[in-house]
Amino acid sequence: KAMALVMECLNNIGISHGKLGNHAESVRSFQRGIQLADGLSYRQISIDIRRNLAEAYIGEEMFEEALRVLLNGLVHAVQLWDENTATGLREQIIAITVGLYERTTLIATIGQQFDTALAVAELARARNARQWISLETVLQDERLPASDKRAAQAAIKNLLAVEVEADVRQLAGQMPGKEARRLLQRRTAARDALEAMLPQRDGAAAAFATDRHIHQTANSAIIETADPGTAILSLFSMPDHVSWILLHNDGDQVVTTGDLIEWPRREQEAAAARWRKAQQDALTGRGDLDAALSAFVAAFDETLLTPLASAVRSAGAKRLCVI
Repeated sequence: KAMALVMECLNNIGISHGKLGNHAESVRSFQRGIQLADGLSYRQISIDIRRNLAEAYIGEEMFEEALRVLLNGLVHAVQLWDENTATGLREQIIAITVGLYERTTLIATIGQQFDTALAVAELARARNARQWISLETVLQDERLPASDKRAAQAAIKNLLAVEVEADVRQLAGQMPGKEARRLLQRRTAARDALEAMLPQRDGAAAAFATDRHIHQTANSAIIETADPGTAILSLFSMPDHVSWILLHNDGDQVVTTGDLIEWPRREQEAAAARWRKAQQDALTGRGDLDAALSAFVAAFDETLLTPLASAVRSAGAKRLCVI
């Protein structure tokens, strides 16, 4: 507890220096806090301080440094999630991680690091997608006997069922600690079984490892689906922006572009509130629902669909997949 208090103090000192405009001192305090938290495996505090360090870098428009810190924070958040079964703690981890996903995607898009922005958005949408893609890739190895492949597929199905049950029940707050530990033991046993079935260097153990370079490896499966003439549009919503990333195959290579669409939260909420009121008025015969819907769609179209349509049109794609 004493060391945790020291880390919190360093974090607060860094925040205070930042508010006073002492950028170098702010960064130094955050870095000392992170070093201490990492050394003593206080992951949750480490993630919190990393988020503040990233904000300090963003304030100085040092976006490369901010992105590096945020990506490291995401790795720690994924590891912290995997290591803990307590529902309350997992809810805290989710609250922290959502902010990291949003900020990382925002900074990556601003810095035109579209591959990274896409990878982080996909990690937010499907946390274990890379793991399952990696396992499926291992099963495509022609050297793997058919009987072993069938056994591995059954084991993967069992592992997926355990992980989905654990995540859903914990998020719903429907699982006591004893049950959580039992499911965690089942997950460990299922992973051990798969590692024994797929012992090669790029096998199950590699798929289960938390990749410290998740932003460099998560896009391969998406890119492989981009056949010539196909465009893939990824949308990721944040409080005041929508990040869009467009991949398209021009016949020679996969081209990635993207940008931010500014849509302040207050404007989103105002448009939604007007639409809800129009529905209520229509139910009592005091309003024109069709007119209200047209106004709502017009605002949505002007802010979001028009710039997206322009981007897709410029790619010259014949098919479009929206994520």
